[in-house]
Amino acid sequence: MAKATLIELEIPQGRKAFPVEQADDLLRMKFNGGWKLPEDSEWTWCAEKGFEKRKAESGKRKAEATAENAE
Repeated sequence: MAKATLIELEIPQGRKAFPVEQADDLLRMKFNGGWKLPEDSEWTWCAEKGFEKRKAESGKRKAEATAENAE
């Protein structure tokens, strides 16, 4: 049996992992209780395409992004 893919969503009170279909349903709901993808998620989501893995950043670009976030 294949391992189910889980997507982590967050609200101000914390984070929780959901199966892909349930996470997609939550993000499509107009009133979803504030659930959203965390900023540091490896996933992106749009209503037209659903979930997609983020493209890996090169080491230099990733370090620059981390340095900008630290400021």
